[in-house]
Amino acid sequence: MLKPIRLVAIGIALVGCATSSSDVMSSSVAFTTSTVIISTSSNEIQSSEVNSSSIPATSTIVTLNSKWSIAMGGATLTQFYSVSENLTQNLTSTKVIEVQRVFNLDGSFYGFVYEALVDGNGGRNSNRFRVGLANSIYLGFQGVEDREHGNFGDIIINALKNDLKGKAAVYANAWEIMISANETVAAGTASETINPIADALESITAHYLSQINVE
Repeated sequence: MLKPIRLVAIGIALVGCATSSSDVMSSSVAFTTSTVIISTSSNEIQSSEVNSSSIPATSTIVTLNSKWSIAMGGATLTQFYSVSENLTQNLTSTKVIEVQRVFNLDGSFYGFVYEALVDGNGGRNSNRFRVGLANSIYLGFQGVEDREHGNFGDIIINALKNDLKGKAAVYANAWEIMISANETVAAGTASETINPIADALESITAHYLSQINVE
């Protein structure tokens, strides 16, 4: 995959940053639980469809946390559960801080959800976002919080919120959305916002594609 040429920021001083995005989800949201009886009869569950290590040992499954709702594209979260994955070096180096492998309640693989906390125009760790991928598409993008200027970096984040959902899981699609949005920024290039988000989305997309190729 060709890595896009990074934008060069012009010397324009920005004053003030936007307040936290309205998309911020409360960290105190409780997990939803549902009780599911999983049959182990071989004529009901084919071994090729279920990774036995992914099925909880108990019949009580903690379904997907509601914080992932937007990243999952508004799917009914009680139809899924997730298992925390170890972060790879590439994910960590691009400031991805969480990855969850998502399963249907029958134990079959569904997709992944990710959270990143990247730098931006607002400074270090100023942009937090979540994104989900399944069925070879981006399920949704949530700008959880940011310290971006409303007429600058927020334009890039809002473009991803509005346009990434449903696009094929190809990093170039995310890049094109950000570049098209940047063309509407009158003050210049929003490279301080775009580049860290772009790096994280590139490593997220690569991780997802590498995992589905072995499912």
